[in-house]
Amino acid sequence: MMDTETAAAGNTMNTASIIRKSMGDVPIVAVIRRMRAAARDSWTARRDRPLLAFIAAPLAMTATALLGLWWAWPVLLGCGWAWTKAWRWSWLLTLQLAIVSAEWAYVGANSIGKGADRAIAGVLWAAFPLGLAGAGLINRRYHDVAQYDIEL
Repeated sequence: MMDTETAAAGNTMNTASIIRKSMGDVPIVAVIRRMRAAARDSWTARRDRPLLAFIAAPLAMTATALLGLWWAWPVLLGCGWAWTKAWRWSWLLTLQLAIVSAEWAYVGANSIGKGADRAIAGVLWAAFPLGLAGAGLINRRYHDVAQYDIEL
């Protein structure tokens, strides 16, 4: 009777020998070339994901800025760049959105937390993004921007 370790080793060797027989001896250089070609093909076939680049990445950058985790910014900028294949300089917009939102969050948190009149500070702090959203809505209605709509 065979113990379990010997049986497991025998199964591994059987599987490896079956793979070797079906593929033949594949040199490591050929495997690396195939892996590089697959990575290149998947990189060029990627889809644009502007919502991730312009909403998710800046929000994550805002959170990491408030926590002081600045090392995450280059990684998130790289993700924002990779998520927008068609727009070459989109990482700059991602950076700008992150800087503005981090500054807004920092100023708002400090003014609400330390200010003498919290109600006025809170109203002004909340009015800023609402004003930006209203300006964007008016701009969309005034100009025909249906051609710039992005696919969700």
